[in-house]
Amino acid sequence: MTLRSMTLLVAMLGLGACAHKLPSCPNLNSGDIAPALGAGVAMQPVFAASTVKGWRVYNLRNSDQLRAQGIGEGSMMTQVCGVPVAEIHAQGGAICCSTDVSREFEVTFHVDGQDRKLKIRRS
Repeated sequence: MTLRSMTLLVAMLGLGACAHKLPSCPNLNSGDIAPALGAGVAMQPVFAASTVKGWRVYNLRNSDQLRAQGIGEGSMMTQVCGVPVAEIHAQGGAICCSTDVSREFEVTFHVDGQDRKLKIRRS
């Protein structure tokens, strides 16, 4: 196979990959997150340079899941299902997760300078 043929083949495969839509994924909405964390949990946006950087979480007394993982009042959530909060905000709160969100979803908190990923179980 010549270099030209390989380049053409790679380009065609790339176009096919772009044209292929992923099957519909389980969607989650940003309004579904706080109730899944625990009764009464509140999320407040954190802005930096006119962009939502994350959500700080408060009222964690009823969130056994977060407390058990060492997540404290005011901790900042930066991602849901691997999607940055800024992107979630730009998409009107819609989140496309690769897991069955009716059971659980993943969140990322920035704690003590490090990212910590947690699975949030829904009841």
